[in-house]
Amino acid sequence: MRNTIILVSIMIAGCTLESSFPVPPVDITVGPLYSYINNPILKVSESESDFDNQAVSSPSVVEINGKLIMYFTALNKEGTYSIGRAESTDGLIWIKNTSPVITPDIDGFSEIVVKEPAALYDGEKVSLFFVSVTKDNKYRIMIASSSDTLNFMRSDVELIKVPQNDLKLVKLSEPSVIFNGDSLYMYYSAMDEDNRSFVFASKASPENPLSWTPVNISPILSPNTQDVNAFDHYSVMSPSVLTITTANNRQLIRMYYCGSTTETGAFHLGLAGSADGINFERYIYNPILHYGRSPSAIVFNNNLYVYYNELPDNESKGISLATTIKLRRVFLHNSIRGNLYEAPL
Repeated sequence: MRNTIILVSIMIAGCTLESSFPVPPVDITVGPLYSYINNPILKVSESESDFDNQAVSSPSVVEINGKLIMYFTALNKEGTYSIGRAESTDGLIWIKNTSPVITPDIDGFSEIVVKEPAALYDGEKVSLFFVSVTKDNKYRIMIASSSDTLNFMRSDVELIKVPQNDLKLVKLSEPSVIFNGDSLYMYYSAMDEDNRSFVFASKASPENPLSWTPVNISPILSPNTQDVNAFDHYSVMSPSVLTITTANNRQLIRMYYCGSTTETGAFHLGLAGSADGINFERYIYNPILHYGRSPSAIVFNNNLYVYYNELPDNESKGISLATTIKLRRVFLHNSIRGNLYEAPL
């Protein structure tokens, strides 16, 4: 993959519009991704009694006061899905909590599964959006909030329902929420009966994150059916969305997503860009990473970190990392901490 791209400008009524993908290093969110040599960075527990003994997947990473907090889907030996938490100071070494932060509540919320969290930090509290599956197999997106990142208070409001259109969708999955101007935008995938997925978006006021309105009844990102060789010919799913500010103070939006060529084909990670959060164009050098699923992208220490699964969610034994900088397994001694740490290349 090339390290640079050509800046494309369009002249309209005498004004120059910047491409959705400015030339690096102005935009550090484009270009090749390098898998961390010491992957996975978060593994399943070795104890059969732990809540995350069978799988860890669908990470969502947020920075709070210089520390990274990861929420993730966990699966135990009994087949129970819950949401776990881990934290890191460098993005490489993670410490997991021994208990989940959200578990299924069959009595209070009539659910048997909670999974696929999306964390949003507003400077005071963490809002955690996640998928809840009911006893009658109804998929919905709900919310919980926490002021300490550990103890969450849940709402019983169903934020997002399966979109009703000609696609005959049946499931929701993997939301991602950002601040976009004066609004909140939620991106999520919805799947039809043939396991083909599409990405949708809804909008809400930050003052009322319980009331969401679809920005369009149609998907904002659909499979690339025009190209039979495209990595995302069959499905697009698992959006992870973030905002960046270019050198000329223009805000652009990045969507990292998973694509597949067939219903059961390999999953790869792709990138799409937007100036308004609704109209997206695909990156011309997609896929940006082979064999990845369920990305969570964050700019940390002036570099892009993308956390992802290498296997389907219910088979994932670990969460991996890819970055815009090469990391090598060189151990340096830290005389202050008295231990070893890894250094960038």
